[in-house]
Amino acid sequence: MHYLLANLTQVDAENKFSLIFDEYFSHISDEKFMTSRQCIQNTGKILGNNTELRGNIINILLDIDARCDFPEKQKALLKSDVIELLDEFYEQINDKEMINAFVKPELDSISPKTRKKAKNFIRKYSI
Repeated sequence: MHYLLANLTQVDAENKFSLIFDEYFSHISDEKFMTSRQCIQNTGKILGNNTELRGNIINILLDIDARCDFPEKQKALLKSDVIELLDEFYEQINDKEMINAFVKPELDSISPKTRKKAKNFIRKYSI
């Protein structure tokens, strides 16, 4: 479902995605980890196709700690997906300090994957 909805934003001339925005992103806190992960992983398509919602989406992604109740290891893996998205759109985001503040603590993440992505991100943008 997330894949389909995210792909439809490419042809959403009437901005109908905004009508389901809250419902779509409520899946970040879904009871199933894979549903949350798919929601985040498909968000890149939405970010690329709908610049008007970009700020709201970034705020949701940066608030992942408060939005989901998964165990620390799973939350850390979600953060690796978020860092990947932030890397993809970093140059287009105005508030880079907020992004940097999210990524820096992940250098000490419980997840090796998240630590690696944070390290690469910080190196790439000379933070």
